[in-house]
Amino acid sequence: MNMNSPKDVQAFKEMVTYLTIHAKGRSEGEIAALRRLFYRLAIRRFGEPDRASLVAVRAIKEIDQLEAIAERLVDFEIKTWDDLLREA
Repeated sequence: MNMNSPKDVQAFKEMVTYLTIHAKGRSEGEIAALRRLFYRLAIRRFGEPDRASLVAVRAIKEIDQLEAIAERLVDFEIKTWDDLLREA
């Protein structure tokens, strides 16, 4: 693409829009999969979460933040959902 024509510029804009939408969808899929695994492991450790815990986990939109909380599942000083999510 040499960007000398309006057609080339439009094609470039459409490509950027597509890549942005694709990346967002991929990110949302990744966090959904991570959230499912997190719930499975946390429920095995602490039992079913209360409503406040569910709301707190659903509010996490960043993969890095959810991964950090998931790592806390192996900290055996943490005994409850409240302890786990305290720093969320």
